[in-house]
Amino acid sequence: MGAMVAWLGLATVLLAAAGLKAADRTGTSVSLAAYGIPGRLAARASAALIAVEAALAAGIAAGVASAAYAAGLLLAGFLLVQVLALARGNAGAPCGCFGGGGRLSRASAGRTALLAVGCAALPALG
Repeated sequence: MGAMVAWLGLATVLLAAAGLKAADRTGTSVSLAAYGIPGRLAARASAALIAVEAALAAGIAAGVASAAYAAGLLLAGFLLVQVLALARGNAGAPCGCFGGGGRLSRASAGRTALLAVGCAALPALG
């Protein structure tokens, strides 16, 4: 029962992230500038992120181990990009994690790290 709650909980978080990005496409595209993505590519990149996160959320909700591993890798990539942006002095810029409203910070990077580890650990829960 606990494993099912973990799978569904993390799927819900990913789906919420995708949904909030979709609800604020402009804010999400603008936030990608903090990561060095130029404006012309930002709209396409945000659409791709939304689609990938939603697909991974569906896979995790269905209990697909490869989706959990892929989400863990994706989130680890997000973490790396956040840490690099923080190192460049972009703290306080829109992070785009849950739409355009969040801010890039050590806390957002920490949250991303926890989500990455959580997703990667899901298959071990069964």
